[in-house]
Amino acid sequence: MTEPLATQKVHAAVLRMQELVQECYTDSTLSLGWVADRLNMNQSYLSALFTRERGEGFLDYLNDYRVKKA
Repeated sequence: MTEPLATQKVHAAVLRMQELVQECYTDSTLSLGWVADRLNMNQSYLSALFTRERGEGFLDYLNDYRVKKA
C-alpha cells in the first residue's frame, strides 16, 4: 500500500531540505529562511514539518551537520 500523495510531498520537502544542507552547509547565509525561499514554501510550515518528520529542529540539524563535517 502506498502513502497518500500529500504524505509523499511532505517527505520530499524534508528530504530536499536535508539535501540543501548537505550541499550548502559551508554557506554562512544558510538558514531556514534561505531554504524556504529556495523551496518556495512558508518558513513556519517548513519548520514545523521538519521538526515533526525528523524529531529535531532545522537549526539543530544544521548545526549538528556542520559540527560533523568540521
